[in-house]
Amino acid sequence: MFLPVPSQRRGCYSSLCSDDELLDDDEPITNRRDSWQDYSGTGTQESLYLPFSGGLPPPLKDCVVNQCAVIKMGWLDKNPPQGALYYQRRWVKLDVDYLRYFDNEKEVYSKRIISTAFVTKVACVGELKFEVITNNRTFLFRAENEVERNDWVADLLDCTRVRRNSSVTLGSPVRPYQGYLELRGLRSKLYTVVASDKVFLYKNMEDYRIGLGITSIDMNVGSIKDTDRRTFELITPYRIFCFTAESEQVKEQWVEAMRTAIGEALSNSEVAERIWAESSNGSCADCCAASPDWASINLCVVVCKRCAGEHRGMGPSISKIRSLKMDRKVWTEDLIQLFLLLGNERVNSFWAANVPPSEALVPSSCSEDRRGFINNKYRQGKYRKYHPLYGNQRELNNALCINVQCSDVLETLSLVFCGADVNCSTGVATCPSPCSLAAAHGQPLQAQFLSLNLNTELPHSELDGAMATVQHYAPSPSVCYNGFLYKTGSMARAITEHKGKEEFSRRWCTLNDGCFSYYESDKNASPNGMLKATEIVCLAVNPSVKHGYDCTFELYSDSDRLYLFGTDDPESHREWVKSIAKTFIPANAEPLLKLGFERIGRLKYKDGLNLQTPKVGWFALSAAGSDGNTLSQQQLTDTDIPVIVHSCIGYITQCGLTSEGIYRKSGVTSRVAALCETFRRDARSICLREGVHQVDDVSNTLKRFFRDVEAGLFTIEASSAWLSTVALQEDSETMGLSTRGC
Repeated sequence: MFLPVPSQRRGCYSSLCSDDELLDDDEPITNRRDSWQDYSGTGTQESLYLPFSGGLPPPLKDCVVNQCAVIKMGWLDKNPPQGALYYQRRWVKLDVDYLRYFDNEKEVYSKRIISTAFVTKVACVGELKFEVITNNRTFLFRAENEVERNDWVADLLDCTRVRRNSSVTLGSPVRPYQGYLELRGLRSKLYTVVASDKVFLYKNMEDYRIGLGITSIDMNVGSIKDTDRRTFELITPYRIFCFTAESEQVKEQWVEAMRTAIGEALSNSEVAERIWAESSNGSCADCCAASPDWASINLCVVVCKRCAGEHRGMGPSISKIRSLKMDRKVWTEDLIQLFLLLGNERVNSFWAANVPPSEALVPSSCSEDRRGFINNKYRQGKYRKYHPLYGNQRELNNALCINVQCSDVLETLSLVFCGADVNCSTGVATCPSPCSLAAAHGQPLQAQFLSLNLNTELPHSELDGAMATVQHYAPSPSVCYNGFLYKTGSMARAITEHKGKEEFSRRWCTLNDGCFSYYESDKNASPNGMLKATEIVCLAVNPSVKHGYDCTFELYSDSDRLYLFGTDDPESHREWVKSIAKTFIPANAEPLLKLGFERIGRLKYKDGLNLQTPKVGWFALSAAGSDGNTLSQQQLTDTDIPVIVHSCIGYITQCGLTSEGIYRKSGVTSRVAALCETFRRDARSICLREGVHQVDDVSNTLKRFFRDVEAGLFTIEASSAWLSTVALQEDSETMGLSTRGC
């Protein structure tokens, strides 16, 4: 990809990623500057995030199937605007939205794009030539023959005429995300615009406003890699674009915008269009935002992206969030018909029957208001319409079994979310559950709804004993701690690879009033991010060798994000782990804190009395190593043999039976000590191998283990009998007593 750059001589070389390629000179003589670097500007070249102000006209509706369908392409000669006598041969493509030209037909990214919406005139001039005129710039092209020239002019006139006569937009009115970014290989910044499923690059903001760009990047082949504090890469099969933002916070906003564009590019609107055919599904069930493209498939509501994030934060046991555009395989015909049958209006007659006007959401509501409202609505069932049978479990179950045999799914929804047991017994041997009963009576939509709610946590569900919801989310506000930690960017999946020190950024962290916050420095008043104690699901302590920093820990949130922090100070690490654990662990689970845990947090479980409805409990995974020198404190095999004994004897049997002086020779002290320490930390993690471990080292490790065992190898009852064998003279007597002792 090349930049059209002003130049006084033909020998001006530069490009997006190098300085050795010739660039077009598209600037008029009066606007020429000495070099491309002069275009960095002064004062205005800062990160700007503006409302939509032109620059990117919407694509036409008749181009939905393929917005980049090429109308015409071929070779043309292009004359630079300053009036040079030579022509530059360019490969030119025309679609309904843009005229683009390239160095050759194999290039993917253009040297220049011209929006057809900003073309004011197309005219034939002179022999085989034609002009494309915008508000402040003229582009001159020359064809190989008159027929070719006339075809180009006719097609361009058609495109510009269609663009002027069309005002139809697609999808929801999403404003583009725009501002200045540095691109590796250039000293100047480029004005970058993320719009729908594409990223556009411009020299500056003025070129954006008049519709003259450098190139566009289709995001359906792109992926984003977070590389540094302010740097990220947009990776395509054809080129890697390495961008740098002004700050880490701004970078995260750009990364989010580009990932959204990738999602938009990979989406399919067919399901969304069908779901929106029910008019009430055309606005969010929670905040009434237009064109919602997410849905909670078990709660049967269609919601916007912002509300979907809060639904996801409640966890899949309450709300199963799926995209109307990207999760195509989820949307079976039965599920689509279920949403068309119910619709947001009918479903909200149950979920939102009693919403006070002061608590209702609007599209502009902040995240905190959304979180509170959605939790009240679905987790607590605060606004629902109570069924007349509410509180009578037997009658609710009976009513459910009767209702699933007809087509009234809304009544079934009301029964289920007012306490009817989806897994109750129907009393029919051939159809033991309501779901099978619905299927047997030809009610596929009933069966679909019930199957999606087999394990849903019902509003106000009582958790076991002290694990009730109120206590489950009660933080310990008395715990306070602060200091510097090193942090990586948050992730959506488990960390499997080693993170070097260069991937961490120093952050001032505070723990106060049940909230863990991290700042750019200790002088900043606004945090870069925060985690409430109620949002922390798990705290994991990593081994010292896992990452670049010796001491690291991970925090898992209920929104499926993972946060990695590190330090080289073991004392600080211990204090952070202890303080964070005390903050989010409820008082009734505090005995877990006394364990030497590797992980601690909450999990769902099912007990032996009720395997249908999951409960929530607090669990700790203790460190794998042994806690003492008694046999009972060792890691044991399934036959109750210490793992260290089993491993060492197995290795010696395989590799050491031919060794002379085995168990008598001493191994290398340092290697023996290292083996003992490894077995002590986690005996199951070590695999003894020939060539890697020496027989004498292994035998000495086994001897040292036996020597350090506090209670001895023999029980108190049998020890006197074993010791008496020393005084026996005959081998037969010794063997007989030994056999009885065994």
